Amino acid sequence: MLKRVSVTFNHVTERLTLMISERGNNYGNIRWTWLERNDFSTLKTSVGEALAEQCVLKSSDPSLSK
Repeated sequence: MLKRVSVTFNHVTERLTLMISERGNNYGNIRWTWLERNDFSTLKTSVGEALAEQCVLKSSDPSLSK
């Protein structure tokens, strides 16, 4: 399980840290929260405003993308 992820939205990248959650993995920092689920994920502001919904993973490593 990853303890940190980097999320990019509107050309801004933030490093988010794993937070405790009963459902899926949640990552966050002072600005954003990333709710990672099996079907899709959601990016929200720290106050709960949805920035992006139905997100899917895109690797930053070209060797992992096919």
